Amino acid sequence: MASPTVDRSERDREVALFMLAEDASDLISRLTPEGVYAYVSPSARKILGYGPDEMIGRSVHDFVRPEDRAELRTSLEGCVAGSDARTVVYQVRRKDGSHIWFETTIHSSRDEDTEGSIELQTTSRDVTERKHTERALKEAEERFRSAFDFAAIGMSMVSEDGRFIRVNRSLCRILGYVEAELLGMTFQEITHPEDLEKDVRYTHQVLAGEIDHYQMEKRYVHADGHYVWALLSVSSARDSESDRPMFISQIQDITDRKAAEEKLADLALQDPLTGLPNRRLLWDRIEHALDRTGRRAESLAVLFMDLDDFKRVNDRFGHSVGDEVLRQTANRLTTVLRSGDTLARLGGDEFVIVCEDLLDGRVLDSILTRIDEAMAPPMDIGPLRLTVSLSAGVALPEPGAGVDDVVAQADRSMYRMKRSRSDS
Repeated sequence: MASPTVDRSERDREVALFMLAEDASDLISRLTPEGVYAYVSPSARKILGYGPDEMIGRSVHDFVRPEDRAELRTSLEGCVAGSDARTVVYQVRRKDGSHIWFETTIHSSRDEDTEGSIELQTTSRDVTERKHTERALKEAEERFRSAFDFAAIGMSMVSEDGRFIRVNRSLCRILGYVEAELLGMTFQEITHPEDLEKDVRYTHQVLAGEIDHYQMEKRYVHADGHYVWALLSVSSARDSESDRPMFISQIQDITDRKAAEEKLADLALQDPLTGLPNRRLLWDRIEHALDRTGRRAESLAVLFMDLDDFKRVNDRFGHSVGDEVLRQTANRLTTVLRSGDTLARLGGDEFVIVCEDLLDGRVLDSILTRIDEAMAPPMDIGPLRLTVSLSAGVALPEPGAGVDDVVAQADRSMYRMKRSRSDS
């Protein structure tokens, strides 16, 4: 009497499964080992546009995109041969001719009432939206990879501890390393020591969530040892595999720009003809000298000089000869300077020497003597041989004197010397 009870329980289970299949939103089906539909749930009409009666008795492959049939056939045969469930993703054709992506899980079962014949049970769901999302993500990743690898500026992915995870060709070119070398290094190893503290501080702020990006100018150590100026832009990101924080860095080589800026800065403080400090830098040097001497103003002297009859040189021989006279004068005056003295061209044929730490008047007299000696030999300029002299005046600043007062005092002293020479 136990056997009918078991049969009734089995039938009840099958009825329950049938009821679930009839109400399921996924497509539920039963297939023969050859892949012919024996049952299709009503959800087929909503998902594929076919009624169950249009599918039962037909091969599952009739609805599958031709290029996906081999993979599905392999999965079906695998389930027939074994007991493990299989999951396969493929495209099926809807009744209106469009295609959607199916993810199908296949189970096999044996019917004991039919001498162990095999039946395949499948559960399929529409994963088209997921596949579109995956494809969009893949395309975005490929676009990013292409933009990263072939960017005109340096690009890198850096771990939270500063290790290079990925670098592009431009960065290798900028820094002089091959990819394998950079991937074995950290950014700390190739950062100028004076820029490292600021860079590391910013990375800690990013990791702490205080900022999500930063930008700075910094110097990298090139593979051959020289420094490369770069504009570094860093943003936070997360590693897609480990979900750990990382940094995406853009490195733009600005070495040429920095060199140009430094050159412009030098030009702003230098006389372009002689390379000497100009009026702006001279005023700064005298001001600092006055501040340093303080009450010991007697240890500072300012010499104001110009060339005698320089206008006649320009008028007779031209400005190119006059310019060369000024350059040679600058070179000769440079030879008389002590360490710490400053020689500047004020403009035209006017030169100024700032002498600090004068122990006594004999030092100043020695400087003036050396100036006369340096200017005494004739100047050879092309076929010309010119004798050039200059006049000099000295200012010994009083405590509290300003820069303009000191230079004006030295200028007046020079003109008194010129008058005394002409009177004699």
